[in-house]
This record gives sequence, C-alpha cells and structure tokens, in this order.
Amino acid sequence: GVRLVGSEMCIRDRFWIRLMQCARQFAATPVRRHALNCVKYCCSISVVVLSLASSRSASFHNAWWVMSVVSTFYAGAWDLYFD
Repeated sequence: GVRLVGSEMCIRDRFWIRLMQCARQFAATPVRRHALNCVKYCCSISVVVLSLASSRSASFHNAWWVMSVVSTFYAGAWDLYFD
C-alpha cells in the first residue's frame, strides 16, 4: 500500500543521498575507496527497489533475494575492511 511505498522511498532516498555524496567525493578526488562505496549504496538501493517490485510481482522475488545476499555480504565486508 501507500505506507509501504512511502517507507521504501524514504529508505531509498537516504541511500541515494549517500550515493551522491560518495560520487561527488570520487569526482573531486578519484580515490578507489569512494567508487567502491558507491557500489555499496547502489547494491542497497537495488535491494529496496527490488523489494518494492517483488511486493507487486512475484517474478522479482529471486532477483531481490540474490541482491539482498550480495548487498549484505558487500556491506559486511566493507565494514570489516574499511570501517
């Protein structure tokens, strides 16, 4: 419903803002770390978008599941390695 879409948009927008900040940092100082951080936020955004899509159509469920696993492992590795 509307509440589900609204909450997912808020989550996605937060990731989008962080993605844009990382992209701006990478453009200013082309440090590889900033580009890899962009990938982390792209993965997170794709999970949110696929979650919304899978709530409307079951055909997106497998893609959502795969991206959830990829995003979780990538973010976990990021936290261990960089943070």
